[in-house]
Amino acid sequence: MLAISDRIAYPALFILKQKGIRIPQDLAVASFNNEPISAFLSPALTSMSQPIQQMGAETIRLLLKQIDAGDEEVATPETVVMETQLVVRESSMRNTLTSNKARFGTVG
Repeated sequence: MLAISDRIAYPALFILKQKGIRIPQDLAVASFNNEPISAFLSPALTSMSQPIQQMGAETIRLLLKQIDAGDEEVATPETVVMETQLVVRESSMRNTLTSNKARFGTVG
């Protein structure tokens, strides 16, 4: 499951666990923002870390550019790419040993 933000994922994790869904064995969960508390949940939440301050500053820069262009001139569309980082934690990490045992059975 991919949640739009960590704050949406928190209650989803809680409800899934109440319903008996095991995370990540039954369902992997990931989200965006990498809030500090995400590392302390059980299981810890996989999250995409985004440069929030840089995104806000760039948004203001582009908005001011459009305002400065005025009604007579259309601002040229711009694509801005920013670096992100996927922080992988327990909520999306299936234990490969357990998965292999379930798939192939145990020997011995």
